[in-house]
Amino acid sequence: MADTENEDVKPLEQAPVKEQPAAPAVQKAAEEPQAEKKPVERAPRKAAAPKDAAKPAAEEKKASEKAAAKSEAKSAAKPAAERKPAARKTTARRKAAAAAAKKPAVKKAAAAVAKELNLNSSAYYTNRELSWLEFNRRVLETAMEPDRPLLDQVKFLSIFYTNLDEFFMVRVANIYKQYQSNAGATGPDKMPPAKQLQEIRRVVQKLVNTASDHWIKTIRPALAKSGVRVTHFADLSEEQKAFLLAKFEREIYPILTPQAIDPGHPFPRISNVSINFLIELSAPDGRRRYARLRVPSNIPRFNKIPRKIDPNFNGIGNDKDCDVVLSEEIISEFLPMLFSGFTVVGKGMFRVTRNTDVEIEEDEADDLLQAVRDFVSRRQFGGVVRLETSYDMPENLLDFLIEKLDLRPIQIYRVKGPMAFSGFMSLLDFNAPGLKESVYHASHNPDCMPPEQIFDNITKKDILLYHPYQTFGSVVDFVQQAARDPHVAAIKMTLYRVGNNSPIVRALMDARRAGKQVTAVVELKARFD
Repeated sequence: MADTENEDVKPLEQAPVKEQPAAPAVQKAAEEPQAEKKPVERAPRKAAAPKDAAKPAAEEKKASEKAAAKSEAKSAAKPAAERKPAARKTTARRKAAAAAAKKPAVKKAAAAVAKELNLNSSAYYTNRELSWLEFNRRVLETAMEPDRPLLDQVKFLSIFYTNLDEFFMVRVANIYKQYQSNAGATGPDKMPPAKQLQEIRRVVQKLVNTASDHWIKTIRPALAKSGVRVTHFADLSEEQKAFLLAKFEREIYPILTPQAIDPGHPFPRISNVSINFLIELSAPDGRRRYARLRVPSNIPRFNKIPRKIDPNFNGIGNDKDCDVVLSEEIISEFLPMLFSGFTVVGKGMFRVTRNTDVEIEEDEADDLLQAVRDFVSRRQFGGVVRLETSYDMPENLLDFLIEKLDLRPIQIYRVKGPMAFSGFMSLLDFNAPGLKESVYHASHNPDCMPPEQIFDNITKKDILLYHPYQTFGSVVDFVQQAARDPHVAAIKMTLYRVGNNSPIVRALMDARRAGKQVTAVVELKARFD
């Protein structure tokens, strides 16, 4: 409408206007401009009024005649075509607007405005899962900011990979269930499950390749220049290799448990997001055998090796003086030690991501707590959603995995960089000044010090804790003191998420053992806890 109104101003001056005869009085004034001077007829003279009374009447008459003359002079000065009543102007505008409305551009715009918006059209919607991947792309872009300290770049890369793991465990798992049941499109974008899985794989593979390249080509070389060299076993000196061999025999070898895969030993259950090796072996009689080896999760991911070997090295000090090798690389190097009498023909690392979003039927469960316990025990072995393999895994081993895990090509992801980069967050624990942002150390609230007097302080006034700027340790101290204080009869609190070996939980258990009544409201269904 705004365009139509703008166009209808211009035609007012240019549109042909049909001349109309002017009002008789105006026409006469135009033809005979001198007529205004004809004498005014006088009424019969009446009895003379007092001088003061006649004066206002004469002045009023004179002013009226002057105004009439001025109006007629104005009318005579304008062309006849312009001297139209106000009603005629409105009519002309309507005609001009009607003429403008016949123009193609205006007609098209009016049709577009008049057309009803179809909110059910998939063209107006972005797929929910692809939109989430764009969010995670921004996390990756944060990791790639050149001004960000190197170890902070590692931190955001780790967050990027952790997000992806959870994305596959929950959201992709649900789409894959729809795909297996031949369900149709359910979202407003009308994208069927099979198409969603194809698009997710295309986008994820591209993002993961970008992240791997950033680690291999940017972060790792820059860390090496700064003194922290995350390297491969083959790049170490002979002395360093001997150092790692002794470490392997002492700390890693005793807890490794290879599993044979043959008719008498079916393919083992692979736990969720664990790092594993698939090994092809040649027996003395020439037959081929297969084995699986899980990398233990209770060993450090990064192994520090001094550049100058010192028998008393304990791993403590400035980490800029050390080389670093991943545990899986050390295990890969010494695999033959685990299979005496066999020859290692081929090997490759792999990792499976499973569906962890199994629903708990609260209405059908007699005991919700037991139902959650059962769910947690099953969560590690839900349906396989994704298989990640090392880039150099031989094709025959990959085919073996696909057959044993009953996978489709759409679920396979080749990884160029390190496996399970989500575990690289521990690299931030390295003592490497200047490679990460300084850590903020929360202050202690003076009203909570010393912890032994916290109840005395509370009786004097309320205490407000301001997290994260003030330490959460004051809350831990408070619960611990309550567990020990003989005057405390009961403790009641809510627990949503707690860490492993939580001091809060330990304090509550101590209080229970001391005979106090302890009530904790726990969020049993907090995801991934």
